[in-house]
Amino acid sequence: MQLIQILRTVLAFLALLLPGLAFWAWFQNKEDDPAQILAQVLGISFSLIAVGALLFHLIGLQVTGWIMGILLALCLGVALFGIIKNKPTFVWWHWLVLFLILGSFVFWRFWQAKALVLPNWVDSQHHVLIVRKFIEAGGLPASLEPYLPGPFYYHFSFHSVTAFFASISGQNAAQATLMLGQVLNAFIGLGIYALTKSLTKDWRPALMAAIFVTFVTKMPGYYLTWGRYTLLTGTFLLALAMAFAQKIHTGDRSLGNTITLGLLTAGSLLSHYLIAFLLAFYLIILGIDWIIQSLKSKKWEAKGLLALIIPSLGGFLLSLPWYLHVIKLSSGRYNIGVSAERSHFWPKPEDWEYVKYILGPVAAYALIALALIALIFAFIKSDYRKFAVWSLLVMFFTVPTGIEFMGFRGDYFALITFIPITILSSLLLFWLGEQLQKWKPKKQYGNIFLVVVAMAMLLWGSNQNKKAINSITIIANKDDVEAMDWINAHLPEDARFYVNTTYWGYGIYRSVDGGGWLLPYTGRFSVAPTTFFPYGMEAEDAKTWMSWGEKASKITECDESFYSLLAEVKLDHIYVRDGVRPNNQKEPAGIQTDTLLGCPGLTQLYQNNSVSIWKLD
Repeated sequence: MQLIQILRTVLAFLALLLPGLAFWAWFQNKEDDPAQILAQVLGISFSLIAVGALLFHLIGLQVTGWIMGILLALCLGVALFGIIKNKPTFVWWHWLVLFLILGSFVFWRFWQAKALVLPNWVDSQHHVLIVRKFIEAGGLPASLEPYLPGPFYYHFSFHSVTAFFASISGQNAAQATLMLGQVLNAFIGLGIYALTKSLTKDWRPALMAAIFVTFVTKMPGYYLTWGRYTLLTGTFLLALAMAFAQKIHTGDRSLGNTITLGLLTAGSLLSHYLIAFLLAFYLIILGIDWIIQSLKSKKWEAKGLLALIIPSLGGFLLSLPWYLHVIKLSSGRYNIGVSAERSHFWPKPEDWEYVKYILGPVAAYALIALALIALIFAFIKSDYRKFAVWSLLVMFFTVPTGIEFMGFRGDYFALITFIPITILSSLLLFWLGEQLQKWKPKKQYGNIFLVVVAMAMLLWGSNQNKKAINSITIIANKDDVEAMDWINAHLPEDARFYVNTTYWGYGIYRSVDGGGWLLPYTGRFSVAPTTFFPYGMEAEDAKTWMSWGEKASKITECDESFYSLLAEVKLDHIYVRDGVRPNNQKEPAGIQTDTLLGCPGLTQLYQNNSVSIWKLD
């Protein structure tokens, strides 16, 4: 059985490549190296899956196993026919080197996640629930019912891709999210490589930037702690979309590049709203540069501007039905414009400390210093100026002034600054290497310098980033997974659970242990049904559900308040993992097994090392 599972997982990864491979076989860039090719194939696949999910949703067609099989077979046929007809150049050892490097990236990301049995922290729970609903609905769902009430409106590129992967691999939604999430994190290096290569036309700074983003900066590796899978998908697609926009802007206006930019734009817009904002900024900067260059040359070549506008507009139109859906149902939940309500325009010390923490560790601070110096160099060199402007804006937004753009705080932008930091620092180091090479043309001082610096930063950064998980954010452990597997096998699907809770934020309470995973992992309701429930729910109903979590957070005994809450929420089971101290508090949170043993009307159904499950008689 284990061998079969491995084979299905490998097949699922290959299936992820097929849509993009079918496209690339007919619209390949002859000058691209294997890393750029693989990045484009993956980006096209992710975007096509997301756009396809939206299309099937709009026409009301469920993606069954047969339909998926036919589509994949069609992609395979198109890919094979295109490869046979166009005969792309294949240098086997180039691909071998790529897979060895990418394999090291993937290994590193899995090693960072080795302590986890489920995706981490609070956001992961609703991401897994959404993936679960995608699988069950056979595509983009109209709502998350019967799990959570109300219509579904949320960015979904990650969820559609993960549901696609899970359906083929046979993994459950939680396993697929954890595995594919770490592989996606490794793919960020590919995206950064592609963007850097489009700027420099040289693989050396591109590879250096990929190494920096994988091993040296805290982000995006630390996304694992928070479960920021949607932003992870978005940053990969953002880097690729910027790379192809850069290609087109510098004159490579092939039909393949045009369609690729359109699809990547759509995939980016459906992946995360912050990513849509940042991509729009870069496209606007390129458009302004076209205007400036046209004024200087007094030649208004409309083709250059239309080559950017048409695919960007096409990608926007592909995603527009979903954005209209979100605007209609969000009821003002998302702010549009600029606001400054969170501070008095002067950063507090704790704001700086938080941003400093996000931008760390010390090895990454060294890259930041290089990147700031590189900004001057990048503004001087016309090829890099557009990216320098975009980078400066991202860095400005990161400063904790309290000003919010489109509802995004400064720390949101801090999560993205690894893009300008790693690319700019690699550009500066590459320039220094070139100067060394000019000094002694026959010696390889320049390349030796780049190799030594890259390896030194890799060792320094990996040593500081080997712990990518904050221990207080680990909610579930092996005992929780075993208990939930038992629940799946032995309890009815309409079982409703009491769980111990603690305050999370925004009036919402979360489970302190694996009880928070009951809904996404088993489909059973709990008094803490992920932090996602206010989305789409009527305001008064949301307040009621929030009050249930608050009441549960105060319970430590089986007194009247305990039984009253069980009756009010119609809870008939209790889930407890003993000894959990959320946020490092002194005493265990909530009611414990020893207390439940003396509670009237309860029967113990299950006990393992630390988890006990009870039924209300």
